[in-house]
Amino acid sequence: MLASLRSPDSLLCRTGPCSSAGNSLASHIRCLPHNPVLPVRLNSTRTRALSNSRFLYLHNDGAGDLERQGTVTQAKEASRHGVRELPCLPFAAHEVLVPGQTKQLHLYEARYLELLTEALTQPGNLFCHVVVEHPNAINQCPSACRTADFQLVLPCLVQLVKVQRQEVGALVTIRGEGRVRLLELTDEQPYLRAKAEPLADPAPADPACLRQEGARLEALIADVSTLVTKLPRTIDTRAWQAAIRWANATRRPVLTSQSEDPELDRVGRLAWAALHELPYSCAASRHDVLRQRIIAMETGDTYTRVAQAIVLLAAGRANACEM
Repeated sequence: MLASLRSPDSLLCRTGPCSSAGNSLASHIRCLPHNPVLPVRLNSTRTRALSNSRFLYLHNDGAGDLERQGTVTQAKEASRHGVRELPCLPFAAHEVLVPGQTKQLHLYEARYLELLTEALTQPGNLFCHVVVEHPNAINQCPSACRTADFQLVLPCLVQLVKVQRQEVGALVTIRGEGRVRLLELTDEQPYLRAKAEPLADPAPADPACLRQEGARLEALIADVSTLVTKLPRTIDTRAWQAAIRWANATRRPVLTSQSEDPELDRVGRLAWAALHELPYSCAASRHDVLRQRIIAMETGDTYTRVAQAIVLLAAGRANACEM
């Protein structure tokens, strides 16, 4: 579990000056799109290639949607090659991203526009979403990558879903696709790059039991989805529905399980999709979802994650019924 959510002494929770190690750490933490640094316009020398990219113009018919351009299939093929060197976009602990979750970013720093340019050249338009921690922070993440100045934890392989050019920078929609293990940090400037490999859950020891729990989870998701459709549409509503569509998609760029049974892989994806804030959730419920996301990213067992999702959704359904 990340110390940043447990202790007020964590560097990620401080508002005062950082230590010398923290200065290097803080230089990589960007809680986008809330980063207050001065913007860099797209006509700068370092970002001219990005401004000319065909992906930065979205037609009204959705031609800029990368998923519709077949890149999901390319990403699936690319994920089978094992270790890849990918750019990494850093965030603070409360911005952890899980598979199936969608996030919109406004990128405008020159170095992150360069990162975007590289991601657009990657097979499948992939990069890594990472949480930056203090080097001495204690965590249980098996896929962490540590240096003398900081550590990268809870890495999630993400795919660019949509990119739209803005007057300043670019508006980017990303979606988590699967856990990865960071093997080695290969570059820190102008942005982080690391060697990463897919981190799929082992095949379940008891497939029948997982199917049974998966049926319980699916019934809960159906109930919650029915409740969600009765509420006024919000950003949370759209995020929930998008996550369920992701879980049920037949095209899967990254395998979340080593099981040969596609239905068991779908159960695992449904568990990820369930880790979303429900519309009109209270602050306590949202904090619990964040905690459960962190636990899920540290867990390498599909059954455990499904049980976790069932408890979380049951509580969310009860709260929704009381509204």
